[in-house]
Amino acid sequence: MGVSTINMYQEVTDYIWKNYPQLHGLSPEILKNLISKHPGKLIVERDINFNILGVGFFCKMNDIDLARIKDGELLVTSVLDMVYLLNQKGDNIHFIFAVTTKGINTILKGLRNVIDWERPKTVSWFSQNLKCFNIRTLRG
Repeated sequence: MGVSTINMYQEVTDYIWKNYPQLHGLSPEILKNLISKHPGKLIVERDINFNILGVGFFCKMNDIDLARIKDGELLVTSVLDMVYLLNQKGDNIHFIFAVTTKGINTILKGLRNVIDWERPKTVSWFSQNLKCFNIRTLRG
C-alpha cells in the first residue's frame, strides 16, 4: 500500500521538521508548499514498510548563483531565496537539505540517483548546522 501524494508531502514535512531544526525559520506550511510545488527535486528514501529513511531536496543553478550560496548572499533558510533557487536552471546541483536518521548511506543512495539522472557539473550542500559549505566537482 502506497502513500497518497497529499499525505506524503505532510509526512515528509513532519520528518524534516522533526529532524532538521535549522529550517525552523520556515513555517511547516511554507516548507510543505515548496516541496509540493517542486516534486521532481525531492528525494524520499523509504524502507520496505514505507517508513522514511531520509529526505533530500535540491535545486539546479548556474555558477553565479552557486557562488552566491557559498558566499551567503542566498540563504537556504530564506523563503524568497528558496523560491528563487528552485526556479533556476544550470549545471550545478545544491542540496537545500538532506536529512536522515539512518546514516550517511541513505543520503548517498539518493545522491547517486540524482547524479545519474541530472549529470551535474558540481554537487554542493551545507553541513546540517549550516556552517560548512561542501562542494564536489564531478566534471570540468
